[in-house]
Amino acid sequence: MLALPESWPEFRTPWLLRNQHVQTILSAWLPSGRHVLPTQLHEVSLSDGDQLALHDDAPSGWKQGDAAALLIHGLAGCHGSPYMIRLARKLAERGVRCLRLDLRGAGAGALLATKSYHCGCGEDIAVAASAVRRLIADSPLLAVGFSLGGNALLKMLGEANTHGQLLPDAAMAVCPPLDMLRCSDMLSRGFNRIYDWCFTSVLYKRLRYRAQHREDINLGFARRPRTLREFDDVYTAPLWGFASVEDYYLRAAARNVVDQISVPTLILTAADDPMIPADAFHELPQSPHVRVMIVPAGGHTGFVSHRKRDQDRHWLEWRIVELATGLAELRG
Repeated sequence: MLALPESWPEFRTPWLLRNQHVQTILSAWLPSGRHVLPTQLHEVSLSDGDQLALHDDAPSGWKQGDAAALLIHGLAGCHGSPYMIRLARKLAERGVRCLRLDLRGAGAGALLATKSYHCGCGEDIAVAASAVRRLIADSPLLAVGFSLGGNALLKMLGEANTHGQLLPDAAMAVCPPLDMLRCSDMLSRGFNRIYDWCFTSVLYKRLRYRAQHREDINLGFARRPRTLREFDDVYTAPLWGFASVEDYYLRAAARNVVDQISVPTLILTAADDPMIPADAFHELPQSPHVRVMIVPAGGHTGFVSHRKRDQDRHWLEWRIVELATGLAELRG
């Protein structure tokens, strides 16, 4: 059973870092340092012929039965995002095998897929989790999804009977966009337009690169998209057969299936997340296997804290390390 975080230290941050935007930006841009572990790349085949890239970081001395973690990046991220590298290094230092997933068309998988990932791509996560299970055999596995990756992970867990794949022992979703219509509205306001522009710019640039190198990828844009909603309306929704961008946002939301999750799962978010309304988490249907933890501050996947209890300021990353190592202790 997932060790719920009653014993976790309170998230506290210096007053200079209390702003929600400061938290959000720091988490994305604080340096990650070098990734020094040897990494094996696995290509995971999907039913439609596309492939995912899975980066396998096995620490020296790791053996079957030791803990493992599957990390799933957020929107416009990849296996090389700073938070993914920092967390992989922390896990490896504690003997946890870390597998960083590139969703369709991201990172090392940029040219391995015709399609691009979307917020509800739970089936892809299910295939990746099964591939990880085959690599690690009976080792305890924690799956962690960040932002969009968190929503996709929850979607997979809620539809586990549909996918029929192997599941992790426990899961954690960090700041998942459970109500994407409201998230889209929030991105259109004030300073949040900067995030909207950044996401759209990165996604459009990546798509253009892929289209230049694969003839089976069609941009479909008459002009450069100005917002994420426009990008999803012109590209993502039609690509995946949704009737409209509103249909995509409604049907891909994990809030529709959270009450069907049977794997011990923690959903962590911040009340001041500038992109995701906290009300969405209060309104979730109840499940005995799902715990929702709303921290008063922390921005969007930020949680940059005092350096008092932990070795650095990344409070969130140390809590994930504790969950992963705790699973190994429980299994042992």
